[in-house]
Amino acid sequence: MKRVNVTMQDVAKLANVSQTTVSLILNHNNRSKFSQETINRVYNAAKQLNYKVKKSAASHSKPSTIMVLTSNGSNPYYTSMISGIEETCYNNGYNVIYCCTYRKQENERMYLEMAIKDNYPCILLTYPQDRSAFEQAASHLPIVTICDKTAAIQTDMVELNNHLMGQLAAKHLYDLGHRNIAILTTSLDRSVNRLERVKSLTSFFKQHLHNDCLVLCVDNIAPTGYVTDSLNDYHAGYLLARNSKLYNNGITAIVGISDMLAYGVMDCLSERGISIPEDVSVIGFDNLFYSRLNGISLTTVEQHNELLAKSAVEILMQKLKAFTSITDYHRNSHRFKVECQPQLYVRKSTAPPPKECRLITST
Repeated sequence: MKRVNVTMQDVAKLANVSQTTVSLILNHNNRSKFSQETINRVYNAAKQLNYKVKKSAASHSKPSTIMVLTSNGSNPYYTSMISGIEETCYNNGYNVIYCCTYRKQENERMYLEMAIKDNYPCILLTYPQDRSAFEQAASHLPIVTICDKTAAIQTDMVELNNHLMGQLAAKHLYDLGHRNIAILTTSLDRSVNRLERVKSLTSFFKQHLHNDCLVLCVDNIAPTGYVTDSLNDYHAGYLLARNSKLYNNGITAIVGISDMLAYGVMDCLSERGISIPEDVSVIGFDNLFYSRLNGISLTTVEQHNELLAKSAVEILMQKLKAFTSITDYHRNSHRFKVECQPQLYVRKSTAPPPKECRLITST
């Protein structure tokens, strides 16, 4: 009679746990995160099926790997977030595989399908672009998202309060005395976070200023095809600062939708002989490390990136420890939602407006 080869997948099915859980327990790798009842179930299933752990597999076993999906690998905003994620994952015995979607649905769908196929224990992503692929992946494994609190996503979430961030920036400029303010932003069609910031800014300014005092610039000001999705925020800010709408309209303050975009604005204005903040104030979002440097000293609003990233991983760790199967995970109706309050950092790039507007077209 032909002997049937018993696999780790067979043990996982009998014990009603994931294959990753079986591997970690039988290979004595980071077992402390599992309950004794789960450990006993796995060993009993292995004994019942007469499953033997291969020595080569045990000796070369690796920690489980968490897939992290972000939108833009070139932006320091995401690199600082990745640092917080990696540190917390490593401290909990997990590796990290980092994948960049560049806000393309086909890329996100490919990585989510890969996570299901390769049996990743969980996923952490910034904001889902493809809802269908996201829901499909969420039915197979735990997912924690880091995105704006307005997103209608039924999953564990670390919430970003971009509305409050916009209000903090707007109120700061208004309190300084600015009444003619421009908002510079990249395309909003695929970034809910930035869309919410712009909505918040425009809502505040329309309430406190005349409607014709606000100039909203987007990155389609250049000739068709010149500004593309691959163009980073710095270059977009530089191009936006050349927009003729900024000049001869009394503008005394500029809001950059991100710190990187604000850097591009500041460099462009500096080349034109415009001083910051003597001639025009500039404010950004994210509080990147470079914003603290004396040569930049950018006023900005922070949402505590590293803390949010670590919170997202801690949620994942709790989920992996509490639920031994995706069925148990979905049976539990409780979802984690964590939010950190954003904070305004006032630096040298903002000041009260000049007596006369100096943002004029240079000859």
